[in-house]
Amino acid sequence: MHGWTKLAYCGAFGLKRGQSLEGPETRKLRAAALTSRLVFEPATREGSATGRARARAGDLTRDAVRAARGRPMPEQRRRKAVAALAAIPPPMVAQANRDRASRHLAEVAAAVARGHGYADLAPAVARLAWPASRCAGGASDSVSPVGALQQAAPVTFSGVISCSSVPGTRYQRE
Repeated sequence: MHGWTKLAYCGAFGLKRGQSLEGPETRKLRAAALTSRLVFEPATREGSATGRARARAGDLTRDAVRAARGRPMPEQRRRKAVAALAAIPPPMVAQANRDRASRHLAEVAAAVARGHGYADLAPAVARLAWPASRCAGGASDSVSPVGALQQAAPVTFSGVISCSSVPGTRYQRE
């Protein structure tokens, strides 16, 4: 034909790596051949069942993400992603990004707490007993942010970790 490999051809024309380069009739012939192999060949049936199980478990998605790291996004996929994103109102995109960041922060906080032997972050923060001087503005010297957290209603850390019980304060890094 043209002497190019499939990967080189797809790369040159910005096609996705999984893009079929066959016409519809060839695809129909291959589908019919695979259907008969699934019926008559036990190894093909077992392999197909294994693949479906991996797909249900999410293993195929994880493998694809791992394999795609470091590779540039094909132009065909980039255009499709841009078109899909353009159809979503910007405030919804912003909210989704905030939600994702909050989930990530909560996961990191939970991992840190577990790493220190706590079920969640609230007892870990209370155990640290940080002095009021580590909070900026709004906290009196007699009530530390930890004390305020202990006295307040139970606090869950699903968003930004701060002295949320003491208005206008945030932990500072030293």
